[in-house]
Order: sequence, then structure tokens, then C-alpha cells
Amino acid sequence: PKTHLYGDYFGIREGTRLAAMAGERMRLPGLSELSGVSTWPEFRGQGLAGALVRRVVRGFLDRGDQPFLHCYAANAGAIALYESLGFRIRARLAITILALA
Repeated sequence: PKTHLYGDYFGIREGTRLAAMAGERMRLPGLSELSGVSTWPEFRGQGLAGALVRRVVRGFLDRGDQPFLHCYAANAGAIALYESLGFRIRARLAITILALA
């Protein structure tokens, strides 16, 4: 509920329904993280996520920040989108999720 406090978020609505969104989660000196890129399945393939990513990244570049993001390696669709927009894989990380027993 407080994600919007981290930075700007943009969305595209179809009627009253949010179809897609993207925004900013974290800023470090000279870097800004693209985050929250999501599109409901029935709205995919229309270029909505690409348009939103370009809008968010334009804001980063206007203030002199280098955009970055992270994505699960199995999310081939998202990786293809990001690469089509100029992002490149910089590193592959192994992450372990811990939970209380």
C-alpha cells in the first residue's frame, strides 16, 4: 500500500480497471530502480508495459540517473521486453528465500 512513497508510478487504465503499471522503487547515488512493471494477462501484447517502462526511464535519465532492474531468470517474457528496450543482463544472482519455521 505504500509503494508509491518510493517514487513515481504510472498506470494505464482500461475503463476503471488498472491494466498495467510501472514505477520506481529505489534510488542510489546516480542509479534508479525500475520496479512494479506489471500487466494483467488479458492486456498483454498491446505494448502497455513497454510504454510505461519508457516513461519511467525517461524520468530517470532526465535527472541523470542510470536505470536498473532485477527480474527472475525464468520470466522469459519480461526479459525479452526489457532487452527490446535496451536493458542488458549484467549479472545473474542466486537468491535464497528464508522463512520462519
